[in-house]
Amino acid sequence: MPVTRSSSRPTASTAQRPASWRCDGAAPTGTISPPPAKSRRSPSTPRFDTNTLVADVAVITLQTAALQQGGVQFARLASQDPAPGTQFTVTGWGATGPDTPTLSTTLQAIQEKADTPAGCRSQVGDALQDGMFCGRPAPGQGTCKGDSGAPAAADGTVFGMATSRISPCGNGTDDVYTSTAAYKTWIESQ
Repeated sequence: MPVTRSSSRPTASTAQRPASWRCDGAAPTGTISPPPAKSRRSPSTPRFDTNTLVADVAVITLQTAALQQGGVQFARLASQDPAPGTQFTVTGWGATGPDTPTLSTTLQAIQEKADTPAGCRSQVGDALQDGMFCGRPAPGQGTCKGDSGAPAAADGTVFGMATSRISPCGNGTDDVYTSTAAYKTWIESQ
């Protein structure tokens, strides 16, 4: 996930990565199982474009509602993109460096600040499309291979999901996120 090139690792999270995941409404037990058989993944948004990654959003619907218990809390979807300079946290299980061939076994977390569209475009060019925003990581940090879909959140609100990065990861270039605000109506309709 978020990558750091220094010898120190992000310390915001140290949860161990499960071999798979469990999301059946039960309290977290440490046991791991595949997604419930009675869940449904929505098709991607009707506007999804595999070339530009516009509308890079999908929803998994559970047959039974998840419960807020055992430290599990629901997050809100943002109604607007973060203002430039807003700090948010990105968490994920992706690679921890540009030359790391495997995904992290420890949940990684980094802080980024929302960039202006102009500042972002100056770094990532056409990777920034409508319905996206950028976050500026600290030097040597950023999203990496395996972080697609990683949440960008602050104060219980999810602003976006990691969708695009400029290789190599951790090079100080802005990371690109699909905006939850841009697709909130669609997400909530699924």
